[in-house]
Amino acid sequence: MLASLLAANTPTSYIEHVALDLAQLEKQFTSRNSEELHAPAIASAFERLKARSKQLQAVPLVPVHPDPNTKNILLTSDSLLMVDWDDIQLSDPMRDAGLLPLI
Repeated sequence: MLASLLAANTPTSYIEHVALDLAQLEKQFTSRNSEELHAPAIASAFERLKARSKQLQAVPLVPVHPDPNTKNILLTSDSLLMVDWDDIQLSDPMRDAGLLPLI
């Protein structure tokens, strides 16, 4: 039910989701006026990233926490609980874990 509510305002397919994220990243990339950022090696790497994104295996989108960090996690006697769900969104299920720092 939660995923259905969240789907009203966001892409519901993995392919659309990745395309939207890449478009936002490209907008940020092109808006920066940095000689180092626009070096041929970095521009080439970004183009490879866009090309490879089309080969990703699609997964069902699930509700995720866009800001997982130690300030938003409570430790109980037997589990971890995420709090502060103000910006909940549909995304790849690994997005929460992928944003956590390595300890």
